[in-house]
Amino acid sequence: MSAFTRLGSGLWDWEPWTERSLAGRMLWLGLYTSSEAKRHVPGLWQGGLASMADAARMRPDDVRDSLDELLEHELVEYDPKTRVLRLCVLPDAGEYPSNGRVIRSWWTRFQTVPACQVRDAHVRTLAWILDAGTQASGKRKSDDHTNTWAETFGRIVVPAQRRRGLRRLADSDTGTQVQPSLFPTARSSTQELVEAVDNSAALHQMNKIRVPETVSDTVSDTNRIPDPGSRIPEFFSSPERGAGTVHDTGKPALALVYSVEDVLAVLRTGRWDPMFEDTHQDAIASRLASWASTGVTLDDFRVLAQYSRVFDNVKNARWLATCDLPATVLHAKSELRRRDEKLAMLAEFK
Repeated sequence: MSAFTRLGSGLWDWEPWTERSLAGRMLWLGLYTSSEAKRHVPGLWQGGLASMADAARMRPDDVRDSLDELLEHELVEYDPKTRVLRLCVLPDAGEYPSNGRVIRSWWTRFQTVPACQVRDAHVRTLAWILDAGTQASGKRKSDDHTNTWAETFGRIVVPAQRRRGLRRLADSDTGTQVQPSLFPTARSSTQELVEAVDNSAALHQMNKIRVPETVSDTVSDTNRIPDPGSRIPEFFSSPERGAGTVHDTGKPALALVYSVEDVLAVLRTGRWDPMFEDTHQDAIASRLASWASTGVTLDDFRVLAQYSRVFDNVKNARWLATCDLPATVLHAKSELRRRDEKLAMLAEFK
């Protein structure tokens, strides 16, 4: 995966971008060129407002307004349920895949994004990158490109054109002269059209699903959240969230809590770079509730600190705010356990 995004100077003459506000431009660039954006295929993003704010170095409130602007002008399409976003149009085909191996790399990363209409609709944009890049090079599309595409993205059933959110790239199966398609959109006389997506209400819907993005109102003033195993507030213990109502079980409740300061203090006992602490504490705070609801405790942060010391793996606040923490903790525990087992085996032969 390249650490760079190829984007031509024509961006500065591309009206869909130049006519947006400064904040709107910054968010668009963050969604396309940041290191977080490089985890997926060009123009596809998976994450909520906090991760967008972190990538674009913007305040969450500014991100909300800018995202609304991009949605209104149909530069992006966003599914607030799966938190999948796509850039509907691009200024150029700079990310043209040079060979089939690049397309396979795209395919691997594409499959890590939750399956939804927005993700599958983005296949049109990827096809445009391939076609437009081929035309710009003045060469024909290679058999490697064509065959690899057929084996990967050619298997995706691309959603039909929607009223909003998608730029009107194509009719049912052939694309347009601006962005020609590599594939037919699957249709039949009995197949219903994909339900239209109206992004005008997307930001309003976010208010109902903001648990992973913000801490509970009951703790926002102190920036402290209950540690799993303590008395969990009703906010986290509702049946809809899959957590048991601890206070109804009769089990003794612990009064353990942790805050951003507690987390950072633990991680500083390991290999820790404080460079991003001042700029990323708000982003970390926005994820505390989500971590707590998945069972992450301060002991898990101690495991991460130990892992960083043992394997000389320096961590920082920017990494912490954007990583899949439960999966990272499991990996760290597994690696430390494996190391302990190897040391025990070596000790037996001494």
